[in-house]
Amino acid sequence: MCRMRYKLANSHSLTFALSLLLAGSLLLVALPVTALGQTATLSYAETEELPKVTADVLEALASSLSGHDLEAYDAFLAGQIEEGAAFTIATFAYLKRHLELATWLYARALEEDPKDPTTLSNLGLCLHEMYLTSDPEDPQFLSTAIALLKEAARLEPDSAFIQNNLGYALLDRGQSNGDADLMVAAEEAFLNAIELDPNEALYHSHLAELYLAQEDDKKAAQQLVQAHRLDPVDGAFLSLLGSLPASSPYYTQARDYCGEVDYYCKENCPPSIIGQINFVTCKMKEASAQDACRAGKPYAPYFDCSEEMPRFGILIPGLFAGVSILTPWGRCDVLIKGDGSVDFKMSLTGPAAGVFGTKLTVEGTLDASGKVTIRDIKGEASCSMKFLNNWVAQELAKYGLHPLEGKAVVSSDGEAKVEAGVYGGPAAGSKVELSH
Repeated sequence: MCRMRYKLANSHSLTFALSLLLAGSLLLVALPVTALGQTATLSYAETEELPKVTADVLEALASSLSGHDLEAYDAFLAGQIEEGAAFTIATFAYLKRHLELATWLYARALEEDPKDPTTLSNLGLCLHEMYLTSDPEDPQFLSTAIALLKEAARLEPDSAFIQNNLGYALLDRGQSNGDADLMVAAEEAFLNAIELDPNEALYHSHLAELYLAQEDDKKAAQQLVQAHRLDPVDGAFLSLLGSLPASSPYYTQARDYCGEVDYYCKENCPPSIIGQINFVTCKMKEASAQDACRAGKPYAPYFDCSEEMPRFGILIPGLFAGVSILTPWGRCDVLIKGDGSVDFKMSLTGPAAGVFGTKLTVEGTLDASGKVTIRDIKGEASCSMKFLNNWVAQELAKYGLHPLEGKAVVSSDGEAKVEAGVYGGPAAGSKVELSH
């Protein structure tokens, strides 16, 4: 089974968002499988600048990608002006769990910069996961992963996530071979990761897994306590709880940090009837979280008792910590948050022209310092025939399309949506929605 307990990093943050969108479009389109004429290979494996890797493994990987048109990807990457396109698409492929394609694309990214430690680490991570998911497990994947991760650690020794990825690969190899030296090297890598980033629960959980493999319950429990303190719902931590009984005297030691579990109910729950009901719930949840913490069990790190803007209806002062102001030209909803900030939503309706209408909606926040942040601006154009009883409605009725309405909505985040609905008659309740 693939154990997803790694750190994947992105080294091209400036162009990542736009490239990721483009990558999504490329990956989600079903590319036709064409005859390549020859087996695709990864030529970078033979260059002297990279650590020693097995060319046969990478060639086998490329040839196994029969479901993807590698020439199409090559052509796409060749047409990109910005650097980092291969890295970005590889990251998207990894997140979509297309491991073989992600590995091949990270290899292509390494052609652009053979000494980029992040690309080396991510490629090693993918190969490690392929080792875990291959049936039977292919040791060449893990050997190659370790070589790449060692090179990444040499180039960037102060990277916590690279040290962690290296440690986990060494741990797997040490366990499978029974090699004590590899276990020592894995422990050193995890300790380096913790020293570089002591507040990452994942690294403590990995070190605990190593100690459990060495049957050192005391050290394992100490690391699990640290992971629990930092992130009580960390996936790696939760998966290890069953390996160390909760009754262990080392794991059930006093936890001074459990008193620090604070949902800040008084500060976050707004001053209203609903807010005070939520306040009581918040305090109950906080007490339960502290009890779970003392028992070494997972618990929610926070409780959200804030009120939300109504989708329908109005804000009634007193019942809610806000008010709705209605006018002939629209409405304004104002909601006071527990931290003193104010959320607002203003909807302005334009003059109607027959069956056509427009509306502008603005949502934002006014913080305690007086700074205004606009979260969303949405424009809407609509056409409604719900209340028509003229020749248009009569003609539509001949085709079973009784009074209908439609609208187009465009948001400031680029989302566009078109809706059309049918009301009354045999097609009542029918609705079509298109989004982009």
